[in-house]
Parts: sequence; C-alpha cells; structure tokens
Amino acid sequence: MPLKTDNDRDEKTTRAGWRMAGLAGETASYVVAGGLLGWGVNYLFQIEWGIVVGAVMGILCGITNLIRGSLKLNAQLDRQTQKRSNG
Repeated sequence: MPLKTDNDRDEKTTRAGWRMAGLAGETASYVVAGGLLGWGVNYLFQIEWGIVVGAVMGILCGITNLIRGSLKLNAQLDRQTQKRSNG
C-alpha cells in the first residue's frame, strides 16, 4: 500500500472546499429562485406579499439544504480522518 503524501491530503482538502463552495452556490440559487417564483405569483395574481413569501421560502429551503449538505460533508471528512488515523 503506497504511503499517503501531502499532495493527497491537499487534494482531498481542495475537493472538500469545492463541495462547500457548491453548497453555497446552491443556497444562493434557492434564494433567487424563491424570489423569482414569488415575483411570478405577485405578477400573475396581484398579491402584494408574493415576493416576500417566495424569498422567505427560498431562504428557508436554501439554509435547510446547506445544513444537510454540510452535515453530510462533515461526516464524510470524519470517516476519512478516522481511516487515516486507524490505517
């Protein structure tokens, strides 16, 4: 079994960073999509609070997705760390 080098660790850390950046992008897209859907409801049905409700729903969905993804990524990193310390 080959020894792990610093490059392997740096690569895994970089991958984890990109995954977190992806989660941040997804969160922003949820907020924007919620705002746009709210604007659409506001435009079609002439409801004054459509944008606010859409934006709040987008924020809630985005934060929920961010927390779930972060917890999943953290669990993966913990498993990798345990493998490294045990192996």
